[in-house]
Amino acid sequence: MRRALVVLVLAAACLGPRIHEIVPQRTPLDCAVASLAMLAGKTYDETDRARLALGIEIGTVGMYPDDIVRVAAMLGVTLTRIATTAAPLSDEGILIVTLRGGDIHAVYLSRGDVYDPLERWPVPYSMAQMSWRSVVMFLKRVN
Repeated sequence: MRRALVVLVLAAACLGPRIHEIVPQRTPLDCAVASLAMLAGKTYDETDRARLALGIEIGTVGMYPDDIVRVAAMLGVTLTRIATTAAPLSDEGILIVTLRGGDIHAVYLSRGDVYDPLERWPVPYSMAQMSWRSVVMFLKRVN
């Protein structure tokens, strides 16, 4: 019994803790709300209430990057907008990516791990696993 416990503790230490839980998006256009919830450590509902309090509509295309920054600020998170085609692996923030069909999508990036609110891929997955997507913008967390 004691030996099994030691093995389990060592296995957990080697695998590392799973720090983030996936927050799934609820509609085809609310990926930014779900990604922000993961970034801020809030629930989907708390994040959506912050969006609504600012009068930000999701509309027919989702949230714009400036709106994502405003909602993040209301949740106590400061983001800075970086135009890039490659995500820094050591940073944390929201990646704006283009999917195969041309749709724009928001995912949460934390130290090289990508948490996708669509839940189509293993959680988390690495930047290498999303090589078929192009990064449009990175909203980097600065606090």
